Amino acid sequence: MTSDHPYADQESANIRTNTFNGGAQAIALNLVNPFLGIDLVRLGATNFELSLVIALPPLAVITSTLLGAHWIARVKSPHRTAALLYAIARIFPLGLLVVNLLSPSPWQPLLMVILIGAMNIPIAVANLTWQAIISALFRPQIRNRAVTLRTVATSALGIVTLLGAALIVGQSPGVSGYPWIFGAAFLAGMVEVWWFLRLRGDPPVQTAPPHLLQAARRVWALRDFRRYTLASIPFYFGWQMAQPLFVRYQVSDAHATNAWIAIFSATNALCSAAMSPLWGRFGHRVGPRYALPLATSLLSLVPVVYALNLGLHGILLSNIVGGAFGAGVNMFLLLRLMEVAPEHDRIFAIGMANTLIATASVLGPFVSVVLVHYVPIPSIFWIPAGLRLVGAIAFFATVYVGIKPRHDAFDSRSLGR
Repeated sequence: MTSDHPYADQESANIRTNTFNGGAQAIALNLVNPFLGIDLVRLGATNFELSLVIALPPLAVITSTLLGAHWIARVKSPHRTAALLYAIARIFPLGLLVVNLLSPSPWQPLLMVILIGAMNIPIAVANLTWQAIISALFRPQIRNRAVTLRTVATSALGIVTLLGAALIVGQSPGVSGYPWIFGAAFLAGMVEVWWFLRLRGDPPVQTAPPHLLQAARRVWALRDFRRYTLASIPFYFGWQMAQPLFVRYQVSDAHATNAWIAIFSATNALCSAAMSPLWGRFGHRVGPRYALPLATSLLSLVPVVYALNLGLHGILLSNIVGGAFGAGVNMFLLLRLMEVAPEHDRIFAIGMANTLIATASVLGPFVSVVLVHYVPIPSIFWIPAGLRLVGAIAFFATVYVGIKPRHDAFDSRSLGR
């Protein structure tokens, strides 16, 4: 036990607060994200605009994370600054509300895309700061529990939110139901910010390195960090490449209604909630380094199910698979990044990894848009499935060609002694 940890006596309270914060965040996000695709399609969005919606969040990461890391390290209170950034981001659903109330126009989808892109700029910096704060507030052996409880809460509340939102949207003609759920998302976002502010402690983020190139070389020289990042690139490319294809297939090919979209998302959230504790125990037993390759390889099955072209019931099956295995992927990607990011350069290392990964995430959706002109959508799904598997194999390879994490690592075996 590391009794000298500065926030050890506040960990119990912070775990509870972090869990409630995640629950409120889940409500805010699940009132918006699952319905953006079908809302855009009904407003007349093109395949390119759908790809922009998928690509803009990682593009925001690229353009703002490293600059944000440099800036956030200089502010007096990173905790309160991140809360302000989250608050700004949660105002944007009100803009989406207004766009849906406008008279039908070819500009509506583009306005939606612009708002979604702008919304992700403060989110990118806030999420980076949250990762650094959580890394500092919890001892390495406690993080797994904190992340697991937060994941369970987000999945469970996501189910309730999705079902309620589907009831509102499903009983409303056209796009008239979307303003209601976007307005509710704004209110939930404010609750999320309130809980975030209740986290005890305001750990300083490391001072931004004066020479970014030298810092990048120093961080990149760390073998575990370098191998984690390189393995992440093909996995994220395949992960994001499939997203606009999923939306187009669901709405245009399988003719999914608002009710079906909600059922898909609720099924995904239910399976994620059910599997999160199991993944948490598994990660506690073997460590994120060994759990991540298994979870990512299983997630490669999702586009395979789509490739089989089984219609609405196939999409439902893919969400069962995605929820069950995606819970582990999201959990272990975060925990593993916290492991490999060096303590003395943590904020810069996380920003550097996120930027490189986001570059692949931006390119993936546009590649799928190009392919859709030459290859039937079900056949394209084999490509992201293969890329996800390549990434999983790369994560697997790091287990045997790497060394034990040297910086702030989670070592589950030490807990069993």
